[in-house]
Amino acid sequence: MVHRTPYPPNRGHRIRSFHWLDYLAQRCDLDVAFLADEPLTGETEQALRVRCRNVIWSLILPWQRRIQAILSLSVGATATKGAFWSNKLARQIASLCRRNSYDAILVYCSSMVQYVPAGFRKDGVIVDLVDVDSQKWLDYSRTSSLPLKWLYRVEGVRLRHVERRLPTLASWITLATVPECDLYKSFCPNARTAVVENGVNIDYFSPSLNGEELSHHRLTFVGALDYSPNRTGVIWFINKVWPILVQRFSNLELYIVGAGADGKLKAAVTHVPRVFLTGDVPDVRPFLAGAVAIVPLQLARGVQNKVLEAMAMGCATIASSPALEGISAVPGRHVLKADTPEEWINAVAGVIKNPSLRKAIGHAARDYIVQHHTWPQKLKALDELLQL
Repeated sequence: MVHRTPYPPNRGHRIRSFHWLDYLAQRCDLDVAFLADEPLTGETEQALRVRCRNVIWSLILPWQRRIQAILSLSVGATATKGAFWSNKLARQIASLCRRNSYDAILVYCSSMVQYVPAGFRKDGVIVDLVDVDSQKWLDYSRTSSLPLKWLYRVEGVRLRHVERRLPTLASWITLATVPECDLYKSFCPNARTAVVENGVNIDYFSPSLNGEELSHHRLTFVGALDYSPNRTGVIWFINKVWPILVQRFSNLELYIVGAGADGKLKAAVTHVPRVFLTGDVPDVRPFLAGAVAIVPLQLARGVQNKVLEAMAMGCATIASSPALEGISAVPGRHVLKADTPEEWINAVAGVIKNPSLRKAIGHAARDYIVQHHTWPQKLKALDELLQL
């Protein structure tokens, strides 16, 4: 049971859920139920149907989510619960459970726990929290002003209560990184937890696509720009770091790749030299090929797929401390770490001026991903949890 359409695997929530689905479809009879923000394309439906015995889904438009979230919050529940509720999907899931005897139900994110049928045995339920969502909202509350500060705080506190109750509903709670698992155990010490890290499709994200050397230097950020931490991090970089870099390097360009840029981000790049906002693209790899990847997030939860994918491409990748949390790559060897404007300027200048360093970091990054972050390696943990 997935809170958003698990295909195509081109955004964080889709990447993990799709690769879980793909892995399990090769090992067992699998049904999938999910919520969709828009009608399914023929390609999406076909991709799911070749892997799953039954595919059931319900459409919830963004305006419906907002209304349901507000109503849920107003009656003392979480906004998350309301935003991901569908009577239609609940009926479909209940019908499937009456017709089939399931060995296990996998729940992707706490928002979908509400769909587990009453009476289904606890030892057959696994909840993949991925990250500790409550902490995300509590973090937002500390960096926001009223009234959002209050709303985020309320959501965080209420979600924390939901997360504490999960061990009474499920046999295992899985998370994407060791730090997220440690955080969850800090307030739910008796939970049975397991870390199932993210992988990368190393055949798709490959240095072989890098092609010839560019006649200019390019920095590339890839990420969904309707996600606040991505947008905030990019704007910070443009305001604090880019003005110095653009003065030092006349052939340096910055590409911001992703859908969902709002007016604030568009205004931030207006009249800024050599910054290109691409919008949504069918394939991010041409923008990463030959580039230095940057991930200047000031707030992040769990593992950042954008870091892993850039490393798999053999890019010299520069990332902030929050963006590297949960990834055991060694700064200075596999990646470069930067937090302050001065650190960012020095890191970018270092790889631009020193092509040998840039190549060495890129090669080490690729080797690290191949050794530690392929999907088959990471998803073997599911075999034990599900006794496959």
